[in-house]
Amino acid sequence: LFEHEMYKLLMAQGVSAPRFAFVASAGKITERLLKKFGTEKMVMKVVSAHPNALHKSGVDGVKKGVEKKIDVMRAKFEALVEDVAQKAGIRKEDIAGVLICEQVDVAAEYFVGYLLDEQFGPFISVGRGGTNVEKAGNAVYWPAPLEGNEIEELLSKANIPPGYRSGFKKIIESLLVIIE
Repeated sequence: LFEHEMYKLLMAQGVSAPRFAFVASAGKITERLLKKFGTEKMVMKVVSAHPNALHKSGVDGVKKGVEKKIDVMRAKFEALVEDVAQKAGIRKEDIAGVLICEQVDVAAEYFVGYLLDEQFGPFISVGRGGTNVEKAGNAVYWPAPLEGNEIEELLSKANIPPGYRSGFKKIIESLLVIIE
C-alpha cells in the first residue's frame, strides 16, 4: 500500500495522521484543497510503485518546506515528477502522483511497517524514519501477530523512546487489526 492508503486505514482505526491529500496531477492542486491544511509549509512526496522509485530519498522524491501556494505547488509537482522520472530512469507515467502533507516539525522521525515474506509470513517493522529508513540495519522486524508484551519488546529493541511508546503501541495494534 502507498503511504496515503495506509493513513486512511489507520485513521479508520482511530490513529491520528497529518493532514494529507494524494493528487494525480498538478491541476488537482486547488485553493479548496489547500484550505484543508493548517500549516503554511508543506511536504510533497512522489508516489510510485516502480522499484526504481520506491526509496524516495534516493531519487530526490521528497520536497520539504514547500510554500502553500497554488502556483508554487503546481510547479513543484511538475518538477518533482520530471526529476524523479529522470533520476530513477522511469517514465513519468510510472509515477501515480504526489502525496501532499502538512509539514510537522519533529525532533526525530520513526516508522512502523508491515512486510509479508513469502517464506516466513507477516512481520511488523519499526525503526528510525525519514531518510534513515533506507539505511541497512535500521529496522527491527518481529513476526506477526504480536502477543503479550512483544510490542513492548519490539519497541525497546528499536530504541523507541519511552515517551513515544504508547502512540506506537496504538499504531501497531491498529495495524494488526488491519492485516487480520
